[in-house]
Amino acid sequence: MGAKIDWWGTITSVIGFSGLVYSLNGSSYRLVAFIVSIVTLIIFGYIESKVEHPLMPLVVFKDNQRISALILRFFMLGASMSYFFLMPQALQKVFGFSPLMASISFLPLTVIQFIVSLYIPRLTARFSNTSVLISGVVNTFHQIGGAVGLAFISTMINGLKGADVMIDQAQFWMVVLAIIMTVAAINILRGKHE
Repeated sequence: MGAKIDWWGTITSVIGFSGLVYSLNGSSYRLVAFIVSIVTLIIFGYIESKVEHPLMPLVVFKDNQRISALILRFFMLGASMSYFFLMPQALQKVFGFSPLMASISFLPLTVIQFIVSLYIPRLTARFSNTSVLISGVVNTFHQIGGAVGLAFISTMINGLKGADVMIDQAQFWMVVLAIIMTVAAINILRGKHE
């Protein structure tokens, strides 16, 4: 018989993370959403420490390298998701690109990402999945980091006048997220490697 689904962990995590994103750039009751988010995520952590088959085993967070990698992934996606959302707007509003030209300008980066992704199977075969770090927890941090990062940066530039000022400020905050990401990466390199 398969493992039981951690329903309460699922429900509390969805409410907690959704509330966190909404608290950053929602239209009303943002403080309420933040409080609900924090309380629900604390309950989620408690549930995960008690259930037999947790949705997110807390033992994952005991390893310094692993938690640093998760933090890195969270902030990397926060910065990159913001970049891919805001830069096409900047290209059109600040530099006068048409929507078509704005999309074509991302083509070189897309091609590079495609080529690099072809090497992932080779890296996995050479270093194993553990070293390459492909897992459900990583993907969770990936998705949540993108949503929280974009919500955060959108909030930081909300109300600014002028598209050029907005994109300058957005890029500043992207760099801040990238610095945090870099510190986490350095922390990974400092650890022991098998």
